Amino acid sequence: MMMSEQSKKESIKLGNRIKPTKHVVAVMSGKGGVGKTTVAIGLARALGNTTILDADITCPNVHLFLGVSGQFDVDNGKLLPKHVDGIDVISVAFVKGSEGPILWRGPLLSKAIVELLEHSKIDTDYLIVDLPPGTSDACLTVLSTIDLDGVIVVSMPDVVSLNDAKRAILTARKMGVKVLGLVENMAGEIFGVGGAEKLADEMDVQFLGSIPLTKEIHNIEKQKEIFTPIVKKLKLN
Repeated sequence: MMMSEQSKKESIKLGNRIKPTKHVVAVMSGKGGVGKTTVAIGLARALGNTTILDADITCPNVHLFLGVSGQFDVDNGKLLPKHVDGIDVISVAFVKGSEGPILWRGPLLSKAIVELLEHSKIDTDYLIVDLPPGTSDACLTVLSTIDLDGVIVVSMPDVVSLNDAKRAILTARKMGVKVLGLVENMAGEIFGVGGAEKLADEMDVQFLGSIPLTKEIHNIEKQKEIFTPIVKKLKLN
């Protein structure tokens, strides 16, 4: 996928801020393993009429969570997202030849995210961008080139995750992106409860809710039940 000269000019004209649909929210975390993708999928289910962009180019896994595979179909030069369980999915995993390791450095990763987005057909009102963990070049590219409603930061209740979540919040603010709120994931006896709510208060960020550590989180109806109150707090409509 190569960006045309016209696309480059349009991006420059827009100050490199792409607005692919009505509402765009990025889901980020300071570290991996906190359940960011689970949260992104849960938000999509609760919102309805949503596309998820898997912005983790080197290790895409949204398609694995949702059990969808194959290659992109193309319509009038546009990549058609895969549709599964009411969610549209855009992922590099649907590009031919992406099965093996993707050994790309920062600039190539950043370019791939932008081109994947610009060349995809998005017909939904909402776009959830599932960012790679941390504050890598790929993450910073999304924060700087997509016109976001804001970001949702995901953290577990433990000290290490909270420290990294704080860094993610500060990064978003430094990039001029609104922090819509903080979600505590995997709350319970093992990792504790309430740490993210305390951090949200400390950072003056809206606390969106605490998600318990339970295997039921992967049940579609349970996801809608858990994430609907979170979506209402976002006030995106």
